[in-house]
This record gives sequence, structure tokens and C-alpha cells, in this order.
Amino acid sequence: MSGPKVVRVVTREELEATCQRWLLLVGESAADLLRNATRFGLASSALETQLATRRAALKALFHSEQWVDLQKDAAQAIEHFRFEGERLRSEAVAAEAAQRSRQRRTLDAARSIAASLAKAGQPVPVALTAAIEGAMTATGTDLDAMQRTVESSIATLVQGQPKTQSSGQSDLAARLNAGGPIPTFAQWLEENARPDPQAERLDGLLSELSTCATLVDITDLTARALSISAEPSADRRALLTDSLVLEAARRLRDERAIEAATAKAMQVRAELAALSSERGRACSIQLDAAITDRNVSEMRARITDGETMLDEGLRQASAVARRRAVLGGLASLGYEVREGMEAAWAKEGRIVVRRPGTDDYGVELAAPADASRMQARLVGSDQPSSPRNAMRDKDQETIWCGQFDQLRSVLADRGGHVEIERALPAGEQAVKTISLPSASPSAEAKIARPQTRALPRS
Repeated sequence: MSGPKVVRVVTREELEATCQRWLLLVGESAADLLRNATRFGLASSALETQLATRRAALKALFHSEQWVDLQKDAAQAIEHFRFEGERLRSEAVAAEAAQRSRQRRTLDAARSIAASLAKAGQPVPVALTAAIEGAMTATGTDLDAMQRTVESSIATLVQGQPKTQSSGQSDLAARLNAGGPIPTFAQWLEENARPDPQAERLDGLLSELSTCATLVDITDLTARALSISAEPSADRRALLTDSLVLEAARRLRDERAIEAATAKAMQVRAELAALSSERGRACSIQLDAAITDRNVSEMRARITDGETMLDEGLRQASAVARRRAVLGGLASLGYEVREGMEAAWAKEGRIVVRRPGTDDYGVELAAPADASRMQARLVGSDQPSSPRNAMRDKDQETIWCGQFDQLRSVLADRGGHVEIERALPAGEQAVKTISLPSASPSAEAKIARPQTRALPRS
């Protein structure tokens, strides 16, 4: 296929910049995982070592220029870190929910035993009353002590049963002390606890809210939950619990939206660090302010601005790198590439290069502003020094095809590659005729090697 070609040029600079962005995203994802693990109290040296090892492996791929493997492994690393973060969150939520459930069960048991003691005419221990008042905020050893108080109160209830009992009290006594040991707190719960689905749902919602990455303040919700638990009426507790569940669910939806926007904003902010521009720095400052203010709409707007800025920067730098790589490659093959050609190509959208001594033919390079696709084709002079005909044009196309293969090899040696998207056989389409200027008398002023330009990177 030695006729006109449409190709996509990928330069080393473009690949390097893309991989740099991947490394930035992996770094932010790893930092987010470590922040969450620390907040949940689940951070460890093993986790830090795992993160460091994964990032070191990706950097090794970068330095060895294994661009494809790096992008694949980076995507997998980000997904792995996200999964680990969700797993740690689930553990933290489960632990928090278990703690709240334990507090609630202790309160319900203490309240039930106190009511039974009062009904049996026995005094309610001060410690049991304290358990009723403090179970929903107790943790650790304090909660353990309250459960032991409930156990001792169960024993008091069983051993102090009056001679005259109601049928219900007799049944309770028979179950608890019919020739056997007094039940433990756990055994009593198993036989007497009545799960409250709404209360359990409330515990779960409050647990999720307390582990949100945005560090939401839920003191008002927990205060209301405590107030509800102190309500003596079961019916009123159920009504208030339903209302609080709705409020907690709404708050959780809002916090999840803030959390998602914050995570994305921090990713974009990390990528903007690679842009050495005033616009990039200004956008980063605006992202910081939106994150601090927990302003979802502002974060989303600045995320859009930042992503547009990043894409524009990458496209512009990639276009420069592509044009420069092609011109530099042609220069190394003996084509006359003068100063200003790169700028002219970018401005006009096309340019013609020739080899010294070949006055009747040249190679036309055409591309849009971003140089995402290039057309390369042989062109002939409208005033040739020797008559042109179809056979001569076809021979020149065949020569150009061989030189194009050499150009591909040159770019490959420099870390890039050329993908042919469409090509026509030699002679299938007439060689385009244009006006070719006279050859420059100072052909020495050419680019022997491609210049380089750093694309956005850290």
C-alpha cells in the first residue's frame, strides 16, 4: 500500500504523559485508601508496605518504558485499592453497628429486668438504673460492667421470686431456675430479646454515617437516638424511630454524594499538579475551597473545568510532539526540514517536504489542529523538470512507501509508533499536482533530530 495513507502517530512523549497521569491517579487512590484505613483504625504497616510495593512496581514499568503493561496494571491497582477501601469500610460499619446493637440490647435487657423487678415488688438496683441511663453511650469495659449488672439482676429476679406469683412470673421462674443454673446475659437475650427491625436499621444508618470519608457531624442524630431510647413508651419510641430513620437515610444519601464528589475532586487536583500553568493552579485552589466547603455543585463545576484543562493540555502538547516527531523522523531520512515548518504545519494544516535533488515530487503531510490523524501522500509538481506520467508517478509512490516504512522504524526506535488506518495501493489514485516552490539553496538548515517538548507530567 504505497499510495495515500491516513495514519495515527503515537509519540514517546504522549505515552509517557499518559502513563504519568496513571501514576498520579494510582498515587491518589493509594493515599485515599490509607486515609480511610487510618480513620477506621485499620491501618497497618502491612497495608503501607502493600501500597508502596504496588506503586514501586508501576514505577519500574514506567522506567523500563513498558507503557501498555503500566496502563493495564495501573487500572487494576486503582480497582484493587477501591475494593480494599470498600472492604475496610464494610468492616468498620459492621463493627460500629455491632457496638450500637450491643448497646441497644443492653438497654432493652436492663429496662426489661428493671420492669420485672418492680412488678415483683423487688427494689431496682442503682447500678441497673445507671445501665438504663448510660447503655447507649457506654463502650468497652463500662459496657461490660453494665452487662454484668444485668446478669446479677437476672439472678436477683429469679432468686427473689415471691411465693405468690402470677402465671407469667411462674413461667419465667420455671424457665430461669427450674433446677438449673441461672442464665447468662447472652442466654437471657437469646430467649427474651425481641429484634426491632427499624431500630436495627437506624443503627446501621448511623454506623454508615459515622464512617463516611467526609467526616460528617452526626451529633444531632445520635442525640435524637439517645432521646428516643429514653422514651418509656414503646409505641412512641417506634414512631420517633421511624422518623429518625428517614432523616438518617436522607443524610446518608447527601453524604454519599459529597463523598463521591470529593474523591473525584481530589483525583483531578492530583492530576492538575502536573500542569505548570496559572490556570491549573487556580483551578486547584478552587477545588480545595470546594472540598473544604463540602459544596457538591461547586466541586462538580471545578471538576469539569479541571478535566477540560487537562484534556486540552494533553491534546495540544501531543499535537506538537506528533508533528515534531514526524518532521524529525523525515529529517533523519534526508528530507529537507527547515525552521518554521512545524509552526506553518500547525497554522495551515498541511505542509510539503522534499528530499534534496528531487524537485518534481514531495510528500504532503496534512492534519487537524490536534494532529490526532495525519494524511501522508505523494504530490507532484505542476511544472516538473522532466515530464510526468502515470508510470513515473507510480514509481515515485513506491519509493515513498519504502521511505514511509523507514520512518515508522525511526519513530519506533524513539519510543513511538505509527498505526495505519487507511491506505491505497500505488497508482489507484492519481498523484495530486500542486505548485512546488524551488528547492531551497540552503538545505543544510534542517532539523537533524527531533526536538522534544515535555507533556504534562509530575
